[in-house]
Amino acid sequence: MNDQNAAGFYYDLFVQNPMWNKPYPNHDEAIRFGKILQLITDVTNGYTSAIHDPIRIVDVGCGRGWLTALMQNFGTVVGIEPVEQVVSHARNLFPNMSFLAVTPGQYSRHPDFFHFDIVICSEVVEHIHRSEQQQFIKDLASLLKPNGHLILSTPRGELFSNWKRKSTRMQPVEDWLTEEQLNSLFESCDLQVLRRERCLPTKLYSHPLRVFHKQPFQRLFSWLGYSIDRGDGMIYQVVLAEKI
Repeated sequence: MNDQNAAGFYYDLFVQNPMWNKPYPNHDEAIRFGKILQLITDVTNGYTSAIHDPIRIVDVGCGRGWLTALMQNFGTVVGIEPVEQVVSHARNLFPNMSFLAVTPGQYSRHPDFFHFDIVICSEVVEHIHRSEQQQFIKDLASLLKPNGHLILSTPRGELFSNWKRKSTRMQPVEDWLTEEQLNSLFESCDLQVLRRERCLPTKLYSHPLRVFHKQPFQRLFSWLGYSIDRGDGMIYQVVLAEKI
C-alpha cells in the first residue's frame, strides 16, 4: 500500500470511525494508557525532584490526540503525526494544544526544535516496515535529551500468528516485534530498557475456559506441578527506556 492509500486508511480510522475518533480513549486505548500512566508517573516524579523547568513531552504518532491531551498533566506537550488530515482532526478536538504534521525524523531537523525529556510512542512502530523500524527508533532517540526517557507501547510479536488468524482488522503494515527483537532495536539505538509491562488479555482469557485461570484451579495445577502464566497471554508490551 502506498503512502497516499495509507493516509486514506488513517483518515478513515481516526476521523470517520466512531470507535477511534473521539477525544477520549476507547477500551483498548484506556487499558494501554493505564500502563503508560504508571511509567510516566514514576519518571516524572524523578524529574520533579531533580529539575525545575517544565518537563517537555512529545507524543509521536499521536493520531487524533487523545493521549497528547492527557499528557498535559505532566508537562508541556506537543503531538506529531504524519497524516495532515488526522492532525487537522486533532486540532479540532483540542484547539488549545500543539500538533504538527511531521515524522520524528523531520521534526528533529525543524529549525525550532528542542530536545525532549520524554518521548511517548503508542502503537506506531508495528505499522512501519521491518526494514525501516531501526531508523524509526533512532529518530525517536534523536528527539530525547541525554538520559531522557522513551515510553513505547506495541503488540507482542510472540502473539502475532494467533492474532492474525482471528483478526478482522488489519492496518496497511503489521510488522510486530517480539520483546527480544524490540530489546535488540533499543540496544542498537543507545536506548537501555528499564522496565517492561504487559496488558490486555487475548481472547483466551475471555473464553469460557477462563474458569481454569481462577485461583482454586491455579493452586491445583501448581500442586500437580503445572503453572499458568497469565502474562504470556497479554497482547501489548509497554516499555520504558532511557537514552544512554
